[in-house]
Amino acid sequence: MAGKNVISEELARKAGCIEEKYRENISSPAKEDEEKGGAGDMEETGKVSNSGEFVRLLRADEIECRVAMVNEKGLSLLLFKDARVDQKILDETFTPFGWRRTHQSIDGNLYCTVEIWDKEKCQWIAKQDVGTVSYSEKEKGQASDSFKRACFNWGLGRELYTAPFIWIPAEKVDIKMKGDRYVTSERFSVQSISYNEQREIVSLVIVNSKGYKVFETGKRQWQE
Repeated sequence: MAGKNVISEELARKAGCIEEKYRENISSPAKEDEEKGGAGDMEETGKVSNSGEFVRLLRADEIECRVAMVNEKGLSLLLFKDARVDQKILDETFTPFGWRRTHQSIDGNLYCTVEIWDKEKCQWIAKQDVGTVSYSEKEKGQASDSFKRACFNWGLGRELYTAPFIWIPAEKVDIKMKGDRYVTSERFSVQSISYNEQREIVSLVIVNSKGYKVFETGKRQWQE
């Protein structure tokens, strides 16, 4: 029964889409001819085919910092986003009913497929990626990671790949020895971030949990 319901919903969606397009063609043929050669049509259909240009850039409060490496001289950080941010941006950009996700296991690896509804083509457009094994809650970790990777394919958070190497020297952070390795209990967050027109990070400020600036680079240009 569940499979039949899904098929019925899919057919209903396509039928509604076709009917909507038919009404638009009948009601305003002149407008349709104008849009065929104009940029307005590019904006409507490009939302799927060029989604990376339409998905907004991450705000500072949506980016998290993770300690990548620690030694006696300091530590390095990586920038990342979580699955909740991806869900929020997908809802904002495509509406809660305009996207969907599915998971499947292939050769023991968990894949996630994120699909966006293309109104122009009246069909779902899919992008897929595989997750990596998490050290805690293996299946949940793989599911979350595969979803985030699939969202990267749609352009969500892709700008994080342009982040600079983030190094915080020992004099700006509390580093201790624990057994045979160096550790820190400090937490860090992005205070501000800006991008250029190529959606690349051009300025970045990171602070510790006390609000002290521990890393800064670049000059502020514009921010999405």
